[in-house]
Parts: sequence; structure tokens; C-alpha cells
Amino acid sequence: LVDLPTEVLVEIFNHLPEKDISTVRLVCKKLCDAATPRFAKVNFTERTHVVSPYSIDKLVSIAEHPIYGQCVK
Repeated sequence: LVDLPTEVLVEIFNHLPEKDISTVRLVCKKLCDAATPRFAKVNFTERTHVVSPYSIDKLVSIAEHPIYGQCVK
């Protein structure tokens, strides 16, 4: 699996169930990097935050992240 090109891995991971994306990211750096766009889309596209300094600070941190921030709406 790790010998496949990243583009192929990304396409494979786009078809994995959402619950398996986090697990794939734990295998190795290459799989983590390939699974991160889907992970971000699944986990950061829609989020609910309470109005508190801590929660808003976390939302700002996510929004400023180079990969996760692209998914925040």
C-alpha cells in the first residue's frame, strides 16, 4: 500500500468510511499525509462551538492551520 503514489492513496481514502480515516493516519507518515485531506473534510467542515474564550481560540487555531483551515466554513 505504501508503494502506491500519493494520488492513488488519496483516491482510495476518499472511499473509506469516515470512521476509518483516523485509523489510517496512525499507520505511517505517508498514509497520514495522504489521508489528511479527507480527515480534514470529515472533521472540520462542520463544527459546533460554544461562545467561550477557549472554544473560540480552538476554532481560530483550526482556521489558521494550513490544511484544516481550508475546510472550515
